[in-house]
Amino acid sequence: MKRAVLLIAVLGCGEEKKEKPFGIDPPPLGAQIHLERATLDPMTQRTICEERILGSASALLSDAGAGDAGAGNDGPLRVVAMELLATPVLKRIEVYALDEASGAPAGDCPLLPVSIMGDLSEPIRMVYYADVSGAVEEAVDHLTIPGGAAIPLDDDQPLLLRYAVQTGAEAEDLEVFLNLSSNPDASEVAAPYTLTNRSITIPATTNIEVETTCLFDYAHDVLTVAGHQHDSTLLGQPLGAGIGVTVTHDGKAVLSGRAGPWAVLAPLEIPAGGGLTFSCAYNNNSSDTIVHGKTEFDEMCRIFGWLTGANRAVMATAFDASGQSKCDVNDDEK
Repeated sequence: MKRAVLLIAVLGCGEEKKEKPFGIDPPPLGAQIHLERATLDPMTQRTICEERILGSASALLSDAGAGDAGAGNDGPLRVVAMELLATPVLKRIEVYALDEASGAPAGDCPLLPVSIMGDLSEPIRMVYYADVSGAVEEAVDHLTIPGGAAIPLDDDQPLLLRYAVQTGAEAEDLEVFLNLSSNPDASEVAAPYTLTNRSITIPATTNIEVETTCLFDYAHDVLTVAGHQHDSTLLGQPLGAGIGVTVTHDGKAVLSGRAGPWAVLAPLEIPAGGGLTFSCAYNNNSSDTIVHGKTEFDEMCRIFGWLTGANRAVMATAFDASGQSKCDVNDDEK
């Protein structure tokens, strides 16, 4: 039986090593993305980008054993679950669907030039994200989209894959398997959202918590939520960065802890005018003030995930006690 497997080569990562078997079986329906094993140099911190064409949804489903249902499916691949296995050198993985492939070669990532989380009309939108920076032996993640919803991917869909990696004092191997499981009967569309507070300022040698409330101007159901802060170390050096994200709705916590892990919700029904409150905690042990920014020496306070009921890009407004707008939606900075 044939399987839909994408093989991705990392440029400039050194020679491959022979290791014991490492991997996961491809999903019965869907596709598997495989970043082949390569060795990274010691004291390396980089984000590697690769573009790939996913292939025809009907061909993928048929090859994966869907039989007549797969062969007759002319619509998009409908991703309902993701499974990740990687070596612990991987700290973060991001997968985005593109309107068009840019043709850029594999290598270090540039900044994303456009919105990363919009509705289906956006030129780039999130398919998967996982922060696995706490992994010791294996980096693993499992996510199932609740509520019978799915992320649709077109035939011959271009994907942008971003792998944030970090090694220690010795060379380490990188290898990644990512399964995208499909359910052709899932009819509800899961649209991505992101909410970001760009106004954070963390004075030197202080512990603070920054809170933001985002109000949506239309009703929807939030399916998943995760938080994002920057790593607290850079090549082994402590930076005194984020230590946790908490998300609440109607006074109840729906996510709490270290940034990265997903919270899969009931789903969470939010009426027009309702919203989410999220707070980010920081411990700045350095002698410098840390502010919002895109480098590892800066910080972020962001939540994101999938929702249903969106008929356009997510719109939201958030205010602090002084009335200053602090919530950016579908931001263009990564």
